[in-house]
Amino acid sequence: MMANLNCYAARGINIIIGLFFVFMAILLFFTGFSFLPIIGFFLAFAAVYISYLFMVAPRDRICFLP
Repeated sequence: MMANLNCYAARGINIIIGLFFVFMAILLFFTGFSFLPIIGFFLAFAAVYISYLFMVAPRDRICFLP
């Protein structure tokens, strides 16, 4: 039972970090229009990729135990 709670906590942390990077990507994308045209877009796409990695991160092997 304790492993399930740890799995939910780990998954929640991954989603929170992924949402943080999505927010950062949106900010970088909009600053790419005004301040940093090339660097802002490059960093925004990198932040989107990192957020994708956190959102679909594989779960631990412990979480798959019956």
